[in-house]
Amino acid sequence: MSHLDEDQVTDLLQDKEKDVIQYMENVFVDYVYGRAKMIPKVYLTTDKGDFRAMPAQWEDMSGLKWISVYPENHTLELPTIYGTLLLNDTLTGHPIISLDCAKLTGYRTAAVSALAAKHLKLNKIVSTLTFIGCGYQSMLHMKMYNAIFSNIEKVNIYDKNKDNSDKFQNWISDNFNIESVTSYDNVANATVNSDLITTLTPSTEPFLDQSHIKSSVHINAIGADAEGKRELERSIWMKCGLIVDDYEQASHSGEAQYVKDLPYLTLGDIITGKSKSDQNRSTVFDSTGLAIEDIAIGKFIYEQYCQGN
Repeated sequence: MSHLDEDQVTDLLQDKEKDVIQYMENVFVDYVYGRAKMIPKVYLTTDKGDFRAMPAQWEDMSGLKWISVYPENHTLELPTIYGTLLLNDTLTGHPIISLDCAKLTGYRTAAVSALAAKHLKLNKIVSTLTFIGCGYQSMLHMKMYNAIFSNIEKVNIYDKNKDNSDKFQNWISDNFNIESVTSYDNVANATVNSDLITTLTPSTEPFLDQSHIKSSVHINAIGADAEGKRELERSIWMKCGLIVDDYEQASHSGEAQYVKDLPYLTLGDIITGKSKSDQNRSTVFDSTGLAIEDIAIGKFIYEQYCQGN
């Protein structure tokens, strides 16, 4: 069985943002109609982080992602995420390939954020982006947003770590034709007049509330992907409707774990037209990361690999 390391995975994903987003859309549609399957991720918690097991099946591939998330690894100059994706033939169970999956996890997360923004931004216009949290995942999100929205003019950023925000600011300026890239010293100033807000922090304390947002905003809430993690104040729901990737998972490990009394819609139902979000309300996409996303991007990478061999 072949194995693709992180460098090989990265090479195969290079400049493929639109393709990856399309694969994410396809697998969400198939999940709604029962053509893709998964069970919610299983957690094994340690003192410093956690391990996650994520099995799923889509079309001719079935697989399991085994991943660790250790938020403080940067202090040891180690990656936050380690993991392996194993892919098998659905018909026979025969092992096909294994892939290092830190990079592919980041890519599929950012691709689904772009997919959600594409379907949930009320007027489909995103001229001002805000990033709260300026790590590697923010770079991938910027790439994916740029692939979807052609009218981005301003990017506002905030990170508790000034070095992170400075690096991210310089990277955007060097790689994109953006009119204005501004680093702020607080959340309120960074989010003012934003069309699309993306929260990408490991926070366990909420920091974004309804006073920080304007009407007609979409929020991609990415950081709360495990029990106890949280980025949004409850007041945010006075202005926003809740959209989840998968409710069973989100209600255990996403922002939805704190607002189980709220109505919700699923991204898959919105994509397929089974549901429509309230056009008079802003939206929050509660992204917890699904196993079907890993199978989809794994399938895409494997297909790219086979084309080159």
